[in-house]
Amino acid sequence: MKYFNLMLKELIIISLLLVFQKSFGQYNPIDILTYNIKFKLDSTSNKVLFKTKLQAINFSTKNEFILFTYNSPQFDDISIIEDNNKINIDYESYKKDTLLIKLPKTINKCDTFELNFNYFLLLDSLKKGTKLFMRWYPYQMDDLVTWKVEALIPNKYHILLPGKLEELKDTLNSQIYFYKQVVPILRYPLVIYKHDTYTKNSCNINGIDIYYYYLTKDTLIQNKINYQVEQSFKFYNTLIGSYAYNNLNLIEIPGIRYINSQPSFVLIGSLFFKYFNYLNWNDWPEHEIAHQWIGSGFFVKSDDPGGSCVFEPLTEYLKFMYYENNFGKDTFDIKLQNIYEEYKDSICCTEKDKAIIDANATRIVYIKGPYVMNLIREKIGDDKWKHFLQSIYSSYKGKFFTYSDFIQNLNQYDNNGDLIILVKKWMEEKGIPQ
Repeated sequence: MKYFNLMLKELIIISLLLVFQKSFGQYNPIDILTYNIKFKLDSTSNKVLFKTKLQAINFSTKNEFILFTYNSPQFDDISIIEDNNKINIDYESYKKDTLLIKLPKTINKCDTFELNFNYFLLLDSLKKGTKLFMRWYPYQMDDLVTWKVEALIPNKYHILLPGKLEELKDTLNSQIYFYKQVVPILRYPLVIYKHDTYTKNSCNINGIDIYYYYLTKDTLIQNKINYQVEQSFKFYNTLIGSYAYNNLNLIEIPGIRYINSQPSFVLIGSLFFKYFNYLNWNDWPEHEIAHQWIGSGFFVKSDDPGGSCVFEPLTEYLKFMYYENNFGKDTFDIKLQNIYEEYKDSICCTEKDKAIIDANATRIVYIKGPYVMNLIREKIGDDKWKHFLQSIYSSYKGKFFTYSDFIQNLNQYDNNGDLIILVKKWMEEKGIPQ
């Protein structure tokens, strides 16, 4: 599928970041617990001015660690508070998006501390009415974090963030947004947009508000997407377990050539609306909504070598299960046969072939991967397969879920002693699963 190409790029970037972080010593030498952020949009200077407070536990014996940034923030200062006094701390910039932080020696190993960052980001000109910031705060890889945000925004603009909008206060020329995300999540994207940019639709399913933010004016496409989202949401909510968040936002973003699912957010490039009625461009809603449970309900670790070999195959297979439930077994069988033949004819026994566990985000995980998930389902039976899905979601919601966890949780269904042997063979060897 064309819209999966970003995942491979993200994995390459993440790998480079991990190498860079580990080159400074201990991996994740601090544990980030919470972000408490205040920011305001200065529309005159086209800047977003941030005061970011980060609470963390120090695990570094050197009192040095690196944090990543994005979008080239301009820092005024970085400080901590000791005995009610603000103390500016030393830091160094590496390239444009990496900080080496040097804590005072008074902060010991296992101490909890707060870092304060004052910086700004350029908003550009919002020519297309909206701006997406994926990472707008200093961060590490693989920190599950809670969030609290207060934002002062001029009246002609709005913002969207994951989590609950607890309050919206009107002032003379602005509004103050108060957001809170109490379930720890990996990423926290920010969308800023002009007042008249989007056509907004909404619905409520089992107490969950679903909001759609469309740039496209084609109401037929809007209605098709709404239907696919809502039907698949109902199916996954029943099959796997109750949705982890109190709302879901699907947001069309101009200028991006991908779809990216985050907790309670699905960010969709306008390209996928333009070509929605074309073959292989109209099945993304069911896949991305499944990611709200698999990948955004529980999470993949960036350093798990088998991460994508579970998340993408399982997500794509859930989409097939949705087809089976809504359109019948014949549709399911055709979909399954199509991916089997694609793998057999185009990839198997060629230089492109890899084991699923080594395939990252290549086409293999989306065609051979779901086929293997179906073999597992057939091996243990429908009832146990559904119990497996519900069990891992219940146990790992808000946590990391690795390939090892996948194998370990399947083990309880291994009545004949051969299931895990087969699953490892299917996942870790090239070729057509036997």
